[in-house]
Amino acid sequence: MIDKILEYFDFPTNCNAIKKLKTYILDNLELKASDKKIIKTFASSITLHAIVNQNKINIPRYEDDTKKYVEIYLMSVEVSDKTKMKQISQILQIIPKPLILIFIFKNEVSIQMATRRMHKNDSTKLLSEDFIFSDWFDMKNPNELQQRFLESLKITNQSFLNLLVFYESYLAKIISFNASKYSGKVEVNQNANEILAQITSAEQKINELKNKIKKETSISDKVNMNIELKKLNDKLKSLKEDLK
Repeated sequence: MIDKILEYFDFPTNCNAIKKLKTYILDNLELKASDKKIIKTFASSITLHAIVNQNKINIPRYEDDTKKYVEIYLMSVEVSDKTKMKQISQILQIIPKPLILIFIFKNEVSIQMATRRMHKNDSTKLLSEDFIFSDWFDMKNPNELQQRFLESLKITNQSFLNLLVFYESYLAKIISFNASKYSGKVEVNQNANEILAQITSAEQKINELKNKIKKETSISDKVNMNIELKKLNDKLKSLKEDLK
């Protein structure tokens, strides 16, 4: 499974760095007991596959007062419970490198990345901010949009301006893929991430309001709630149209 995914990334062979990391992470990194338990229980394997830096491939490093992109790790994590993906991803951010994480659950795949910035008081530490997860999809039977997303991961489809822009190129591909279920296309939309966040928020409010309507006994209150529900559904429809 992982070999097939790595073929789409198509990193040069000199970037290869095959190394099993689960035991190393558990034994050498400063993890809380609860985090160790999650890794032990739900991460079947954690593997480093490739390292991208200026020495291995001609992409300049990037560093300023808040960001440090000197090298990027491409890793895979096989999980026994895909609902634990976000927790595992957050735990692995202890690794002081920008990460491209390929999560694998049976035949399904999700790719995770996070924007990173330097710690104010310790430049050797990177803090993770926005976590971006691709939707899960079946690698054995990808639909047209999923196939186009996979093809967009090829290294030559990314910007080589510097390692920050290179990393952000992959982030943009994931965001566009997540938006494609509404837009029907995988092309990059600069506002897609913000719109997707608004869609998620609107869907959550709609579900909460529907549950309130079911429990409400006052007819007048139900009428007002249904009016509000209509407004939210109209807003949701408009947001989805904005992605097209």
